[in-house]
Amino acid sequence: MKATSFLAAALLTCLALPAAAETRVHLGPSWSGQSELSAAPAVFVQFPGKSTNTFLDKIEFQHFANLGVIEGRSREGDQQDVWLAGAGVRATRPGHGPRYWFLESQVFMNAGETTSLSGHFQFGNGIGYAHGPWEVMVKHISNARIRPPNHGETMVLVGYNF
Repeated sequence: MKATSFLAAALLTCLALPAAAETRVHLGPSWSGQSELSAAPAVFVQFPGKSTNTFLDKIEFQHFANLGVIEGRSREGDQQDVWLAGAGVRATRPGHGPRYWFLESQVFMNAGETTSLSGHFQFGNGIGYAHGPWEVMVKHISNARIRPPNHGETMVLVGYNF
């Protein structure tokens, strides 16, 4: 990741940690749907809401805000990083213990544009597993063919809850 993007993401994380009751930080490689492009680092900081809602005593929903950056890469040498800000919801089993599966869905606005993330409106979906404060997740972000090209980004992220 470019030094400026990494420093900006680290600064945002450090500023947000004391302000939020709970903060999740996820990082890992992201692959473009355009297979000839190499993997790039991705970092996301998630700020979960304090309240949860339960549906039919079967599913628990928790809303969250999310900030992220994916390092830019392309065949043409355009190295523009993509910054994402959005909100979403995490679905889990009610009353889960320290180990649980979860699904996430979110909507992003992005600054920057690449061949993988074109347009400024993106959708993200992921599935993951939490074990205590640690999480592992597979996430896909794309614009749902609102604006071509629509290659998207798929990432494997490891996270920690502060």
